[in-house]
Amino acid sequence: YWQDFSSRLLQTSQTQLPRQLQLSYSPGSWWSASLQTLRYQTLQPDPKTPIDRPYFIEPQINVGGRLMSDQYRTEFSFLGQYTRFSHSSMVEGARTVVYPQISLPYIDPALVIVPKIGVHATHYSLDHQAAGTPSAISRVLPTLTLDGTLLFERDTRILDLDYIQTLEPRLYYVYIPYRDQGKIPVFDSGIADFNFAQIFTENRYSGYDRINDANQLTAVATTRFL
Repeated sequence: YWQDFSSRLLQTSQTQLPRQLQLSYSPGSWWSASLQTLRYQTLQPDPKTPIDRPYFIEPQINVGGRLMSDQYRTEFSFLGQYTRFSHSSMVEGARTVVYPQISLPYIDPALVIVPKIGVHATHYSLDHQAAGTPSAISRVLPTLTLDGTLLFERDTRILDLDYIQTLEPRLYYVYIPYRDQGKIPVFDSGIADFNFAQIFTENRYSGYDRINDANQLTAVATTRFL
């Protein structure tokens, strides 16, 4: 199994060769920006099984920021992204994403509660669409999350060593309403890997072409020996 996995991984790395240029600017304050272009050289080692070329990014502009107010116990974050996707044989277009969020974290040594609300707005300008399919598509989705953790501690002793044992129950709630996204092309989205960190995220998809609807609660309990 490991040899088969390694050979497939090597084959994948050899068939899509990225060519990337990235410039970043971070003045050390509350915001940052970046610019990148990404192209691929697609190799075809087996003519019987042709490999599709992924979308080129030409270019992508990112602007993000985070502001915190200790006086009002609020945190404001902002994401803006413009991406132009190009392809020789598929639908092309530009995607603009604007995603502001505001949270009101309450932090105490034994309790952390973080309610957060945001608006995820996306606009597409598409080329080479099929007849009857719109060339401009917009999607606006509100997001609501509530993250709460309790922290309990007790002294304990194991093998003549003193420890502090913690018990940390955590609840994470996320609500995102349903939107029909069937007419939106998939440029860079896919199902994210399932892991411990991913269950505390709003969206189970990577990228911005797909946003899941959600009305779910995640419950976790963690214990530590310090």
